[in-house]
Amino acid sequence: MSEEKTAPVNHLKSLDGVKGIAACIIAFIWHYQHFGVSGPDQPFFKIIPWSYSYGYLMVEIFIMLSGFGMSVGYMDRILNKKTEFKSYFIKRIKKLYPLHLVALLAVTLLQAVYIAKNGVTFVYPNYDIYHFILNALCLQNGIFDNEWSFNSPSWCLTIMLLMYLVFYLVCSLAKNRTQVFVTFFALFCAGMGFLTYAINLPLINNSTSRGLVCFSVGVMLYFIYDSRERFENLPIGIVSFSTLVILYITMRLGNMSALGNLQYIFMILIGPLVVLSVLFFKPLSFVLSLTPFSFLGKISMEIYLLHFPVQLFISVIRTCFNINMDFSRPVLLFLYMIILLPLAFGTNILLRNTKSYKWIPYAVLSGVVFICIYTLYF
Repeated sequence: MSEEKTAPVNHLKSLDGVKGIAACIIAFIWHYQHFGVSGPDQPFFKIIPWSYSYGYLMVEIFIMLSGFGMSVGYMDRILNKKTEFKSYFIKRIKKLYPLHLVALLAVTLLQAVYIAKNGVTFVYPNYDIYHFILNALCLQNGIFDNEWSFNSPSWCLTIMLLMYLVFYLVCSLAKNRTQVFVTFFALFCAGMGFLTYAINLPLINNSTSRGLVCFSVGVMLYFIYDSRERFENLPIGIVSFSTLVILYITMRLGNMSALGNLQYIFMILIGPLVVLSVLFFKPLSFVLSLTPFSFLGKISMEIYLLHFPVQLFISVIRTCFNINMDFSRPVLLFLYMIILLPLAFGTNILLRNTKSYKWIPYAVLSGVVFICIYTLYF
């Protein structure tokens, strides 16, 4: 068994930068369509058309980096029996669940006001006790159903928690790193098969298959990175970055549909090339490790989970006070950013310094009581 290795700090910071950019693309560009604008009417559409059209693929990057990060932090510890499942999984829950619950309760309250004023939900339907409980238990997507509800972008939390379980199971049963790699390669192939044949069953469906493929890719990328000393004479970074540039120019000038399924291409080619470029191409790694990008990376999950509540808040204010807002104007995009980024930062500090989690059951119970009363009487 090889000794545990630690990734250079700059490389981890640069990956934080990637997470921050991915979160911003989802929150500020891809989901800007929630405000009712589309196509060329969206701010700066001519400059960043792909981010508006294909920003959803940033979730693949999130899950890929999660697989990489878990491998860096836990693979050897689990293989060497130094980490128990209970402490491992509780730590994952503590990192994700309080933020998820805060966002869920915010959406629950704001959506009630929006429904009272407009008669319908804002963007995502299924405002009922069943879907609230699924959301509260982080089972809202891929386990029992794939219906959009409440703070719907949080669907990836279900997938990530499931992948954490798979990761621990694989590493705890494996005898060495080779077995871990082979198993995740097999899981990658299985996930691609599920996607190709569009299997839609509980636990095996589009959402979980996306997670399985991307998380497995992240784990396999870790093996490449962990063996970097063997490849020090190979220009992996330059080749990866150059290939990305060539792909970009080709797709920009040519017909993207000729490449086939863009989601598959992103998961098995573009996404891995992005990660390899950041890890091995020093100029890119340096830029993405700079403070502004690493800062966005540190609050990336807050940006991701809080962006829909902020959009809903803006829409509630707009409705309650009958304010005319033209969301095609860049100034409103900047206003939205000015609200979300400080909120994400403040929430990050508040939850990071929270030592007690006794409030969580009471918060969940309050949400259940509220949604029951609202759906019964309104």
